[in-house]
Amino acid sequence: MSIIIKDGKIIDGTGKEAFLGDVLIDDGRIVAADLDIAGCSDATVIDAAGHTIIPGLVDPHVHICWGETVDEPRSWTAFSQLTEKEAGFFDLTAKVGRDVAMGAYACRKTLLAGFTTIRDVGCSGYSDIVLREAVKNGFLVGPRILACGGGVAMTGGHGWNGGVVEADGVDALRVETRRQLKAGADLIKIFATRAGGGEWSGGPEYTVEEMRVICDEARQRGKHTAAHAVGAEGIKRAVLAGVDTIEHGCLIDEEGAELMAERGTWLISTLYPFERQATRAKQFGYPDHLVISSSEIMKVYPDNLRMAAHKGVKIALGSDCGIPDLTLHGENAIEIVLYSKLVGVSPVEAIHRATGAAAEAIKLGQEIGTLTPGKLADVVVVEGDLEADLSILLQREKIKQVFQSGVQSVKDGRLIV
Repeated sequence: MSIIIKDGKIIDGTGKEAFLGDVLIDDGRIVAADLDIAGCSDATVIDAAGHTIIPGLVDPHVHICWGETVDEPRSWTAFSQLTEKEAGFFDLTAKVGRDVAMGAYACRKTLLAGFTTIRDVGCSGYSDIVLREAVKNGFLVGPRILACGGGVAMTGGHGWNGGVVEADGVDALRVETRRQLKAGADLIKIFATRAGGGEWSGGPEYTVEEMRVICDEARQRGKHTAAHAVGAEGIKRAVLAGVDTIEHGCLIDEEGAELMAERGTWLISTLYPFERQATRAKQFGYPDHLVISSSEIMKVYPDNLRMAAHKGVKIALGSDCGIPDLTLHGENAIEIVLYSKLVGVSPVEAIHRATGAAAEAIKLGQEIGTLTPGKLADVVVVEGDLEADLSILLQREKIKQVFQSGVQSVKDGRLIV
């Protein structure tokens, strides 16, 4: 049965100007997004007057099995003192099961926020792969998931204690990459630099040769790679190694930007976590060095993103949702609002970078990301005019309709599947 979403302001995800019109969906795919569509007599008609119609939002950088907060259900590891019963529970149950239960909660919040596709970038072992399969096979409701299965870090490197496998040297990294691909990873996450704080802030870790073998193994299996890279030297090493996406890229320099533009490497902007770490981390007990370093990063990060865009670097937007107490699932769109405000781009461009561009960055651009005929009908209807006020995306009650492959999963702000 056909569906016509009528008389809305359409921002189609391609970056072109918004226009008033209709979207026609049939057999799970976009048939047309045009000024005035006449549908067949049995079509379901949704009145979108006074609303904005956009593609399903895409978040290339989340941690879907993380994210405990002070005012929401806590993760299993949040107990400060364990009772005998709780200790037995931890001893006898699998962590992956607990992670998937937590991920199911995060998936619901993410979908209600209008995000129909996410890419999980690690730190949860193979939990994200299990969650992906649960959603894919209809056991759980949630966005389409690309899963990385944990990722790899050098011994003692960034991420070593968060569900990431430590491995060093070309031979060991080849084996570990193959192991994660065997487990069903859609991509391999590489921790190429330190984080943005503490000792050796943003410093490089893996060598070009070590990362190159990871990229080669992933590519020959038709998979892609994402590199956590904050500092300028580590960014350049990762690009030379052949990674597909640079995650964060906060301290990118002109040489690195030119190298990325030349090689077509994507930069995934993540202003949200650094802004939150700079302004709110201290109240939740995070170390001072994280607050200080994130404050320093935020002084230059927006300028660096503008410079990279000017150099021709392809940029998409990721939220880094899942950092406990800081980047909350369901608040993914804060990255879109921050990017528009701090980098100085229009709402239409910011939405493009969170839809069409983001889909291209994670190798799904042929199927999702824009309201283009033939693509899967991932469509979101938002009450209000996003071109006039992008922050409407942050009001969950304004996310009125969400379609995934033509099937409605959210109606009037509530899950219906």
